[in-house]
Amino acid sequence: WISKGSRSSLFWPHFVLCHLQNMRLGLIAESQLAEYDEIANRQDKTKLAETTMTKMKNAGVRFLARDSGYWELAAERVARERVSSTFRTVRDRLKLNQGTGG
Repeated sequence: WISKGSRSSLFWPHFVLCHLQNMRLGLIAESQLAEYDEIANRQDKTKLAETTMTKMKNAGVRFLARDSGYWELAAERVARERVSSTFRTVRDRLKLNQGTGG
């Protein structure tokens, strides 16, 4: 995803978008991880991911997906799944770091 108003942002190289914007999403997921981990069922975890996605979109964030070599706005389901996946990835990385003393 990229911030609204960046006229040339759709033409940036993939690694730039991937690095900067996914880092921001990871930080947001990490800040909400305790809430995510307290949720017992999948439906409520999906609701949290949807709420997080909506807040980000309301702040001007766009979630993108690559289609036929071009970056396009991602469908709602794809954006929500990306947020959900980020929650799981952040949780797993933190658990791995705790297990290795890092």
